[in-house]
Amino acid sequence: MEQPPGVEIVAGMGQALEELLRRNREATGKLPDAMLVYRDGVSDSQLGAVVDKAGRAHEAGEVAVACAAIGGPPYAPPLTLLVVSKSHGLRMMAVTGGADVGGERLPEVDNPLPGSVLDHTVTRPLAYRYYLASHAAIQGASRPGKYQVLVVDRGLGPDTLQLVTHWLCFTHGACSRSVRQPVPARYADQAAAAAALLAKRGAWPQRQQTGGGSGGSGRAGAEQGPHYRMIPLADTLAGSHWYL
Repeated sequence: MEQPPGVEIVAGMGQALEELLRRNREATGKLPDAMLVYRDGVSDSQLGAVVDKAGRAHEAGEVAVACAAIGGPPYAPPLTLLVVSKSHGLRMMAVTGGADVGGERLPEVDNPLPGSVLDHTVTRPLAYRYYLASHAAIQGASRPGKYQVLVVDRGLGPDTLQLVTHWLCFTHGACSRSVRQPVPARYADQAAAAAALLAKRGAWPQRQQTGGGSGGSGRAGAEQGPHYRMIPLADTLAGSHWYL
């Protein structure tokens, strides 16, 4: 799915989610009982572009419309949506001991162990936010991932959400150790980078289906919001990790 640069709202998310739900039902015979979405590429200054005045993510409405289109109005699975950020200045350190230097006792610090969480003191009191160091740094100071929870319907408490997030950092198909961000968000980054490279090389057709940002396959109101175009994959690539 291609959209103009600088647009923070995921245009066409509803249409893309409908396709994913349809394929999931074909493969498993049922629809998901709950949804956990990791959203990448939004800084603190841009959060206002992806949430409404009530603080709920715009994409939450897209999810609800897509679920109703595939499973009917009764199908409304609980949604948890987080913004994942890598661009920030916070560093986490673990005190491992102490040493006497010039008659003064100084702490010895090292990178925190994978799975270390910081969800107090340095976080905003009115925001559902936490920092998770999910990987072991090979060199230098590790940078934890920053997670801003925008939507949490029910079922996942803070400890459970942080643990599931950490587990998802161990599932990358091309890495035998944990990575810095949950693999679904990492895969999305890699797929976007690969698609952008192919687009520059002229791999995509010039004329594709376009729509508006309010989601759905040409439903009413498609002219609202940013425009996008759906880019099809070859049948031999669909459903595979072609971007790894």
